[in-house]
Order: sequence, then C-alpha cells, then structure tokens
Amino acid sequence: EYSAMLPADAVALPWLRGLVAAEFPEIDSARMPGHPDPWATICRDLQRLALLSRSVGDSFARQIVRIHRIVPNLVLRQMGSLGESLRLRLVAFVRTRAQHLSYPSSWGRREDAWELQATVAAADRWMANERAYGVEIAASISRALLGRQHYAEAHVLLENATHLSPALLGNNDPVTATCLNNKADLLREMNHLQASEELVQRAIR
Repeated sequence: EYSAMLPADAVALPWLRGLVAAEFPEIDSARMPGHPDPWATICRDLQRLALLSRSVGDSFARQIVRIHRIVPNLVLRQMGSLGESLRLRLVAFVRTRAQHLSYPSSWGRREDAWELQATVAAADRWMANERAYGVEIAASISRALLGRQHYAEAHVLLENATHLSPALLGNNDPVTATCLNNKADLLREMNHLQASEELVQRAIR
C-alpha cells in the first residue's frame, strides 16, 4: 500500500521496511541463525512476480526500486478508508526524513544520496498532484540540495514549490517564506543577486 503512494520509479525499500516494521516488528528484528530474513524474502517474492524491479547498473539499486505501474492503480482502488491513515503515516515519515537530510551535518554523507533522490521524487509527485505536503517536503529537501550544490535540481524543485505554495498554503504561511528564501539563496549562489534580493523582500513582507 505504501509503495502505491510513492513515485513508481523511485520506491525506497528502506522506507517501506521502516513503515512496515512499525506495525510488524518481526520484519525488522534480528533473524535467528539459519532462518531467512523475512524482509528479504518478501522482496524476492515481489521481484519474482515482476511487481518490483531493480535497475541494472543503478548505483542505488539496493535501496530504490521500480514497481509495476499496474500496482498503484489496483492497490489505491482497493484501499478504501484505510488509505488515508496510511497516507498520513507515509507523509509524516517522509517529512521527518526530509528534515533530517536538510541538516548541514547530513550534506556531506554520500551514503544518503539515494534517500535524497527518493525524497525529491516524492515531493515532485505530490506537488504534481497539488498536495500541500509535497510543497512542505520540497521546502525541506531543497535545503539539502543547496547544501550539496545540486543547483539544477534545486532550481526545478523550487520553481514548482514557489509557484504552488501561495495557492496551497497561503502567502503568509511559513513554508511559503521558506520556499522563497531557499530560492533566493539559490539565485545568490548562481550570482543572480538582484533577483535574489527581490525574493528576500517578498519573503519578509
């Protein structure tokens, strides 16, 4: 169910494991010697059924997988009222991960690169669906992109976020101001000083 609410091409397995383990702790418990890892068994079974696949040559293939595009359509139709509670858990989880990645202490961690990619993809999908939480996550994760000097990716993300935030959250919402400030920082790094100053003035009005 959680995977159906994430981008089909960027499903983070560690996220799914963490979310499922919150309900079924045995998934994440240390396995007994000689016994298979239950999570690995689940993943192998899904791969055997061609419901998920790993990209050959992808440096993040251990963490990020693709799910068959038929899965979201089928699962989302059958979830009913349970879907909302699962969506809230997923969004809260991704929001926490985005905040963690936005801390300067995380910017130099190469091992977090897969999670940065997954979080950007999630924010992009949710903003495409005009979800306010997509903008909130974009505001956090754009700080991580700036810290890692991923300016082109940050530019695309912040263009969407600054466009959507006033409509979805309001001009006076702190997230709207954060998006404007982050875009101003990006423009300053790209040496567009006048445009950067204009955005700062918009953010503090």
